[in-house]
Parts: sequence; C-alpha cells; structure tokens
Amino acid sequence: MRGLSRVMLSCILLSSTEVEPGGIGDLTRALLEHRRGALSSLEWSQRLEARASLIETGDQLDAALRERIRFFRRARESRPSCLLARLCALGDGGDFALSEDEILAHTSVFFRAGIEPVAVGLAWTLILLSQAPAIREDLARQLGRKPDGVPDPDTVDSLQPLDWTVKESLRLLPPNAFMARVTQCPTELAGLRLPAGCEVLLSPYVSHRDPECFPRPYAFDPRRWKNAHPTPFEYLPYGAGPKHCIGSHLATWMMKTALAAIVRSHDISLERDQEVNWKISVTFMPADGLAMRVSPRGSGSPRSGGRATGALRRLVEPG
Repeated sequence: MRGLSRVMLSCILLSSTEVEPGGIGDLTRALLEHRRGALSSLEWSQRLEARASLIETGDQLDAALRERIRFFRRARESRPSCLLARLCALGDGGDFALSEDEILAHTSVFFRAGIEPVAVGLAWTLILLSQAPAIREDLARQLGRKPDGVPDPDTVDSLQPLDWTVKESLRLLPPNAFMARVTQCPTELAGLRLPAGCEVLLSPYVSHRDPECFPRPYAFDPRRWKNAHPTPFEYLPYGAGPKHCIGSHLATWMMKTALAAIVRSHDISLERDQEVNWKISVTFMPADGLAMRVSPRGSGSPRSGGRATGALRRLVEPG
C-alpha cells in the first residue's frame, strides 16, 4: 500500500511514477522509514543512528526536489500538468512567485504527509472488507466490474457506495487516531481551566465511537452514511477547525480511486485465519503484514476467506 500511494502521489505531484532507486519517491519512502525508527522504542544508540540516517536522507531528498524545481522553472514551454510544475509557474518570476524554499516546503509536506496515511487507510479498508464478503460484493456490483478496474478520476467523488465505504473505514480505524493541540492562551475546556502552552490530546478514534452519533459504533456498516450527518467535530479523521488537514480531499480521492480500481477487478480476502493487531508508529496502523488472497473478478462467488483474530476483534464488531 505504501508503494501504491507513493506511485500515485508521484504522478500527481511530479508527473512521474518515480520508481527508480534513489528517485524522489524512493527517497521519501526511506525518509519515512528512518522517521519511524527515530521515533520508535529502539535502544538509544539505534535511535541516534536512525536520526543520522533521517538527516542524511532528508538532505538527499532536499537536493533532488530542488533539482526538479529548477528544471521545471527552466522548461516553461514543456512543463507537465503536475502540482510541482503548477507551483513553479505561480507568478512566473513576478512579485507573487513562490521562492524555491516555499515550493520545496509545500511539495515535501504533500509527499511525506500523503504517503503514510493513504497507505494505512487503504490497508485498514481492505482488511475490513476482507471480513465482510457481502459488503465487498455489493460494493463491486455497484461500482461495476471492469477488466482494467481503473475508474474515471472525474467521477470518483460521485460514487456514493465508495464514499460510504471510505468514510466508514476512516471512522472505525482512522490512521490519525489521536492528535495534539497546544493552547495559545489561558482558557476553559469542559469546566477545566487550562493555562497557555497546555498540550491537549484529542482522539478521532474515541469520538467516532460515540453511540449517540453512531449507533452500533463498533460495527463496520457503510450504509449508516445514508442517514449519518455528523458535525465536523464529531467526525474528524483529518482534524477539524483551523488545523484541518489541507490535503484531506487529495488523500480521500486517492483512497477512493485505488479502492475502486482494486474492488472492480479483484476480490481480496484473508488467506487464512490470522491475528490482526495494531500499533502506533506515527500513525495507527496494522502491527504486521498479512497474507491476502487476490482473485480476479469473475472467478466465482466472493470467498469468505480467513477470519481476523487478535486485537482487531476488540476494535471492530464481527460481521
């Protein structure tokens, strides 16, 4: 899923799949791995080593992006229609043109912040669908089976069953399971006086399980979104208010596009009964890889597949 989301983002941001070793996409993958290592519970010496690798890889990614920015700025007549090229074209040397540092910052944030949440969101969605063959088959039927599987990018947002499925997955198992905010001045929250500089933790995972807003909160039920209309502060997989994720629409669109392509052309189920556990490694994600069976559509009725056991059974009501 990380590889898939990296290729998709490379196409959107750079007009290239960037799969070659040492390319921008590959450097971004390495940067995220080193970041996870630097933030994990490794021995102190290992964390220092991961931090050094993180800085080195960051410098390499910085240089590669700057080279691409300079190329796009020189090639005005032959710029591709990707996000980086459009950022380079803003103002085209005038007073409103973005500086190289500003373009670099925007691009690297989109890349680093986009790959992991999309990959984790897709992984959780496929795991949830693997445990719900009836929902999986109904989604495929409503999307329409196609040999190549790829949906029209302009119509993805209008596919209601797809929208409900992604919303429900992000409700049950949000990659950003908790977030931190810091008070800028003394204030009161739920009857408590908070000083300036106080860190406040909020959890979409907890908020999304409020039974008053979401009946049967532990059930994976995409059809609930036919009548569910939560406020932005009741359903907040991307945060809410001024700190709402600026890339939320892009991330959701990527999830929908990838999921539609997969479900239209293939049926995915667990290969056998397996433990599905979770961990926090920057995002709320599956703890381990899983053996999945991928069957072409048209090869028979959907498999019930293996049963997910382990911690997932405490997070999601069995289908």
